Amino acid sequence: LEKEEVELINSLAVLKTNLERDERFQSEIKDGLCPILTQKCLNLEPNESLEDFLSDQFADTRAKISDFEKRREIVSHEIQSQREVQRLMTALETYENREKEILKEAEELKDKKSVLEKERQQLCEFEQQFTDLEGRLKMLADPSARIRILERELTRESDIREGLGDIESNLERVESERKLLEEQMDEFRDFDRNWTSLTAERVATAAAHRIFIANEAEAALIQTRKQELDASRDRIIAAASAIKAAEETLNNSGGNYDSGQHKLEKDQLLVAERSFAERQATFEAANHRKEQLAAELGHFAEIRKSMQGEFQEKERLETVAETTAFIRDTLKEAAPRVARNYVYHVSLEANLMFREITGNAEQTLKWGEDYAIMLEEDGYERPFQSLSGGEQMAAALSVRLALLKQLTDIRIAFFDEPTTNMDAERRENLAMQISRITHFDQLFVISHDDTFDSYVDNVIEIGRE
Repeated sequence: LEKEEVELINSLAVLKTNLERDERFQSEIKDGLCPILTQKCLNLEPNESLEDFLSDQFADTRAKISDFEKRREIVSHEIQSQREVQRLMTALETYENREKEILKEAEELKDKKSVLEKERQQLCEFEQQFTDLEGRLKMLADPSARIRILERELTRESDIREGLGDIESNLERVESERKLLEEQMDEFRDFDRNWTSLTAERVATAAAHRIFIANEAEAALIQTRKQELDASRDRIIAAASAIKAAEETLNNSGGNYDSGQHKLEKDQLLVAERSFAERQATFEAANHRKEQLAAELGHFAEIRKSMQGEFQEKERLETVAETTAFIRDTLKEAAPRVARNYVYHVSLEANLMFREITGNAEQTLKWGEDYAIMLEEDGYERPFQSLSGGEQMAAALSVRLALLKQLTDIRIAFFDEPTTNMDAERRENLAMQISRITHFDQLFVISHDDTFDSYVDNVIEIGRE
């Protein structure tokens, strides 16, 4: 399309030049006489004047000019469309790369989301466990009070053990323990009688039991009560076994007593008591730390709630930063592409001018992205330094004219000795090419060569007298 546009421009220039020349020629015609022979033109038809003949030619020329101008407008519009397509294709690559980056970021965010979902599920499980533990703690009916009672009992037992000094005191302790176990057994001597009475009471309270069954919340504790009953039975059996073992120990304690073993067990008991005290202190410190952490969690929750607005502003600023980075990267990538695009179009224009100046269509002039001039011929490239003087002049002139046409709006150009080191054929081609340039309003050629005389509108000769 660009080549066709150049051809149309050259054709228009030739037609307009011919039209202007013929119009000047028409103005010189007087009474239908040839201005050169001063007589009637013999090529005219009868009753046809020279002005009519020229007017018909003017109409044909103007029609051709109109057709060429319409075609040039169409070609120019198509060139603009193709350049827009090229620009969009260039931008498409950038958008595709950006799309890949966004997809990659989406995959990473998806993985992060999966990890966070797992953590959230674990947190829900922890909350459920915490709720269950609180429920169990309520069901235990104040275990701390029971622990304190056991601690007091343990302290009393320690005092008793420390007061034992000899075998008589040991026998007393065993006897007191036996009595204590018997007293504990006294609690279960009436078990059968109580069981019978309780059974009768159960029958009497059957109606109330049905009401109890209707209450789902209370009924849920039946299994717990049964477990406690089973545990009581187990404790009864264990207590009976302990009583029997204590009696046997009492009977055998006189002959099996070992003072060294007693001392050793007493030392172990002291060690166990110290260990219990340490663990108790650790337990209290852990509870205190738990309360502190709960307070800190509440404080952090309040801070997080107060920072919601700041988080939203941070996300907005991050989005703006990403957009700014994208625009900056796009502009950085666009600059060299624009430069390469200009170099490409200047190279095409320079090649057309070089071929018209040299008259050799088999040579190709190239202007590379490193701004080096190369001449390709028969599949080989020759650098600018290896060209002849005339080729260098033609190449340099072609590139400069292409630069002026593509990059500037200047409409005036000066050519100072453009035919230096050129042979006659190339001087003639250069003069013809310069005369066809329509991108400029005014051209000046300064030269000692008269080759340009037949291709310019005005000639000013300067000589020494």
